[in-house]
Amino acid sequence: MAEPLPEVGTLIMIMMPSNPEHLPAYQHRSPFALANESGAPRFLRLSQVIEMTGVGKTFIYTHMEKGNFPRQIQISPRTVVWLEQDIIDWMEKKIQRK
Repeated sequence: MAEPLPEVGTLIMIMMPSNPEHLPAYQHRSPFALANESGAPRFLRLSQVIEMTGVGKTFIYTHMEKGNFPRQIQISPRTVVWLEQDIIDWMEKKIQRK
């Protein structure tokens, strides 16, 4: 019998092989991609973008205006969101520049 799933919010550890090239092609994913395994587009609110990136609201809007940060999408007169994959791509691009 399989172990029960952990409660929501419980931190779990996933063991990865030391050489990711041993993984099948479909398992070559960004570590950030685990947030949305279904592959469906996911909207993030500003607070989630701040938490995910570790940067502040001023940074986000300043760099958005300069074209250096993903643009928001207005989904209603008073609601804006960002696509999770756009934020993941931006983060990975920043990591690659190191």
